[in-house]
Amino acid sequence: MTRAREGGRGVRIYVAGLGLVAVAAWTWLVPVRLSQAAEHPLLFALFTALILLGELVSIKIPRDNGTVDEITTSATFSFSLLLAVGIGPAVLAQALASVIADAFRRKPLVKTAFNAIQYTVALSVAGLILRGFGRPGALTGDPLTPLDGLGLLLAGAAFSFTSSTLTNIAIALEQGEPPLSHFGLDLPFQGFTDLILLALAPVVVLVARDHLALTPLLALPMFAVARSAQGSVRNAQLAEELRQQAQQNEHLALHDALTGLPNRTLFRQSVDLALRQAQRERHTVAVLLLDLDRFKEINDTLGHHWGDIALKEVSARLRDALRDSDVVARLGGDEFGILLTKVEGEAGAFLVARKVMECLEGPLSVEHMQLDVTASVGIVLFPDHQAETDADELMRKADVAMYAAKERGLDHCHYRPDLDRYSSTRLTLVGDLRQAVDEGQLMVHYQPKAVMATGQITGVEALVRWIHPRLGVVKPNQFIPLAETTGLVRQLTRRVLSLSLAQTARWKEAGLDLSVAVNLSAHNLMDADFPQSVERMLDDAGLEAGDLELEITESSIMRDPNRATDILGCLHEMGVGLSIDDFGTGYSSLAYLRRLPVQSLKIDRGFVMNLESNLNDEVIVRSTIEMARNLGLQVVAEGVESLTIWHRLAAFGCDQAQGYFLTRPIPGSAIAPWLSSWTPPVPEPRPTLLTG
Repeated sequence: MTRAREGGRGVRIYVAGLGLVAVAAWTWLVPVRLSQAAEHPLLFALFTALILLGELVSIKIPRDNGTVDEITTSATFSFSLLLAVGIGPAVLAQALASVIADAFRRKPLVKTAFNAIQYTVALSVAGLILRGFGRPGALTGDPLTPLDGLGLLLAGAAFSFTSSTLTNIAIALEQGEPPLSHFGLDLPFQGFTDLILLALAPVVVLVARDHLALTPLLALPMFAVARSAQGSVRNAQLAEELRQQAQQNEHLALHDALTGLPNRTLFRQSVDLALRQAQRERHTVAVLLLDLDRFKEINDTLGHHWGDIALKEVSARLRDALRDSDVVARLGGDEFGILLTKVEGEAGAFLVARKVMECLEGPLSVEHMQLDVTASVGIVLFPDHQAETDADELMRKADVAMYAAKERGLDHCHYRPDLDRYSSTRLTLVGDLRQAVDEGQLMVHYQPKAVMATGQITGVEALVRWIHPRLGVVKPNQFIPLAETTGLVRQLTRRVLSLSLAQTARWKEAGLDLSVAVNLSAHNLMDADFPQSVERMLDDAGLEAGDLELEITESSIMRDPNRATDILGCLHEMGVGLSIDDFGTGYSSLAYLRRLPVQSLKIDRGFVMNLESNLNDEVIVRSTIEMARNLGLQVVAEGVESLTIWHRLAAFGCDQAQGYFLTRPIPGSAIAPWLSSWTPPVPEPRPTLLTG
């Protein structure tokens, strides 16, 4: 049997037992003066109506705890009837009014019976006390004495106490609790309100005795109080709603709406508090800033809805991976902050960073897809890396370390003072990069590619350079990752394409038949308008599609193979040459390679440069060349820096070579003079191969 059923059964037994007490009171006390109801029919009818009205019109009283209590004004008139006529008429009128009012409100039968019974018992107890003070059931015209006042006070207190106690017992039984568990609950409040209502009873009796017709007027102030109380309740409810809204607004102001994590403001406050506590207690605090790698591609490819789902999953994993005393916050976008309030130096912070990276290792389940997400973490400690308790400065240093980790391809990086110089340069470059693209600060150098069988130069690769007005020459590995991060790589690629095609057109006018190869970003392979842009630029330069080759990396294709294949298919149909750059460093499969409309592979320079001394690299290069030949692809070797490597690659059957052995990248204007001085190597019959 459930607790609710046990409670319901207990209430029914209680009401039945209490009913027996009420019947006993009725049979013993009520008939004694019940005949007086017939002697004063108008008074009885009037008071019965007032009691019923008092039952139907309740006064709502807002409490400090936010709840609202209801009290009825019927007690004033039933107590008045008790004083004026006696126990019998008072009990009868109150019981009738209670039953009618409860039936009107469609209350359950057991509650209707209980209300009538508890009124009968409470009024009977009050009536007995009045008899004990010499008032045998009627308030005569004799002047009231102090003893009468005491009797009225005690009778009123007995009525309130009895009614409250019986009700609290019923509540306890209904909830399946011990009968006396609610004894005395809220008795001061209930007693005070009952005392106010019952204190009006003598006034009502005196008015009824001398001017019965004026008695209904006494109900008007009570109903006015009831209406006013309703306004107070509405005001109290409105105030409570405003308070809750203020709490909600405060929560929203300090928490991220998407993940529910603390936001940057609350995180900064938490860091500030932790720093001051660490300074007092002399322990170490660590701040970790975590940024998801290439997360923008999820939003760009799948849409922000799926990106939001992934962020929620990352947030949940971070919370589960950390201690309750640690703080994890979403600082904005795909950046998270972690506060370790107590940590055992750099080693302890490293262990947490390792734990964070491990919690992200498994693929994220986003609806029906599995997404792999990696992150870069910057770590800074107080007081190890900073003496002053400055939360903003500590977070800035963590940000510096995080970007250093990202640029170096590391999982994490601890802050070092020398990283600050890098950070300030990075911030400067981010601000200047867009201006550089728009204002012609970019220039293109070209590195020739030679056909190994003949030594003929048939094409060049375009390599961008940035001539900064203050910093001078900025290396590509410094600004291209920034372009990828900020999304400027699209404009950057278009600028390089435009410059390269214009230079190719000038070469053709000078009689040089060269094609140009330009590197693409993963962002370009996500851009549905990119093939049309390439077509327009070729038309503007007056070139054929075959004069252009586009190089893409394995990793850029694998971020969204289906979409990349569609874009590459459009370019292939136009006649643009396509090549896989840095082959061997990505994670593509032969299945995808066979699907792609590419014409050549470029072996990464890391495998080519050590051919003279590394047997493993030789095996990789030879296998790659053989695989490409079987797939009908041309092979270009990057990083050819010596004649020995040239001859070895030629012996392996490599088609083209590119590297410092030919020349370093040079401006477009220097290509013609270099070509006139280029002397192809004399072929060797067969190189001496490394053997194991």
